[in-house]
Amino acid sequence: MLNKTLLQSKLYEKFSNLAFSAIITETFLNALPFNEKDLSTENINDLSTYSKTVIESLGGFNMCKNSTNKIAYSVYDACDEIATEATKRICKEEITGANADKTLPEVVDGAAFTETEYNKFAKNVDTLDIDKVSEIIKDKVIKVIRDEKDSYEKEEAIHDELKDAINSEDAPDEEKKTVESYMDLVLSKNDPHKHITFFSKLQDVSYDALRHTTESYTEIPFKTLTEVTIKNTLRGFKSNNDIDYALESMNLFIADESDNPKIADASLLCAITIYTALESLNSLGLYAPTIQDVQEFMDQNHPCSKCNSVEALESMMLSEVSKIQQLCIKNANTTVLTESLNTLTNFIDKMSDAQGSAFLEAKESITSAINPVLDMIRSKIDSSINKKPAILDSYALRDKDRTIAQFNKINSLFSKNPNVSKICLQFNPAEEAATISVLCKNAADSIVNESFIDVTYKPVFGDYLDFVKESYNASNLKNSPKKVDIYLTDGSGKLVEL
Repeated sequence: MLNKTLLQSKLYEKFSNLAFSAIITETFLNALPFNEKDLSTENINDLSTYSKTVIESLGGFNMCKNSTNKIAYSVYDACDEIATEATKRICKEEITGANADKTLPEVVDGAAFTETEYNKFAKNVDTLDIDKVSEIIKDKVIKVIRDEKDSYEKEEAIHDELKDAINSEDAPDEEKKTVESYMDLVLSKNDPHKHITFFSKLQDVSYDALRHTTESYTEIPFKTLTEVTIKNTLRGFKSNNDIDYALESMNLFIADESDNPKIADASLLCAITIYTALESLNSLGLYAPTIQDVQEFMDQNHPCSKCNSVEALESMMLSEVSKIQQLCIKNANTTVLTESLNTLTNFIDKMSDAQGSAFLEAKESITSAINPVLDMIRSKIDSSINKKPAILDSYALRDKDRTIAQFNKINSLFSKNPNVSKICLQFNPAEEAATISVLCKNAADSIVNESFIDVTYKPVFGDYLDFVKESYNASNLKNSPKKVDIYLTDGSGKLVEL
């Protein structure tokens, strides 16, 4: 039976954030000073994803709760009404209906607005005059861009006049030296006296990141844009410090500089996009950085958005490996050991995809730290199994739930990988403590990725082969779009019917 209070809380959180994100994203998209005809469907989808990520990193729907702005109050009411209505409907359906045996994550993940609910929400949003708000924001952004352009042109004009003065044959040498000193002092791009605006700083940060990004792009590199916005602008953003996320984004930046001729244009587009997102939140009364936040951003140097993150990631992972090692040294609990084994194995799997030159040395360091810990954990698991009482010899000491979770992990890692066409699972049913090998192959039947599943142990009666089949059939891997085969490695090479 589902916990009604917890279900209500989780559903309301999901629906209120969905509704809030929809309103803010629409405002942001309409406020962008881009020609709508130039935006493809893919561009709009990427911009929408960017907006949702920015919103989430600033707290999502909770921003409304902390605002005293009238527009924010109206946004809150619209989101609260639709979220409350949808939550009540689903709670009634799931707790009293035929699906009452579902788990909480299953119910929340599958929850969605009905067409009637969404249409009602859309009508309520129309009364907020979002289009008018977007036009006001767009006018602000355009004014900032024009002011920036005028300032740049004036600076360039002064620069040209001073150069002419230096090159003039009539000007005395002493006057030329004075002019040269002034140019070095005031017009140097690296000089602290140079006039820098918030917008120009955004452009500088974007330009610096684009010099080092590995992301290919024609107009805006959205992954790079997102990283710059959250990690290199204002400290109000909460970046994802999860190691899995860090590993996935690891290859985005390298130490080598790019010579992409589109960098200047792309950095301007990035700056416009970031500024519009921030101005949208500010105009709606949802987020306003403090003077201290802005000053901190303006004062800091940005050698490269993520070049130094290799060291940070390495430190973070080595620290985590050390914690796991200490935990496993002191603990003989098979469940704890197996969870630790799975965590470290996942680290290695993720690092196998990280091929950036900046990460290779760190990768070796981390792998060297992980391998002995893996050996220690496997040894402790084996010792634990061997110490089981003789009375349990007739049982297969396996934990189905945890094995299913590992099948789910394989599904998450490889089912969406475009390079993988087939997932092959191999094991020997005669080995009680066998590891299930995972080989991922491409269309040419070449191995492109490898992993494994360590079966965990507790008294459960049953045949090992049946256990593997039952665990697979109960997992998400069964519904993988990839072809999945299970082979026996007992010498028969038999293909198991699933």
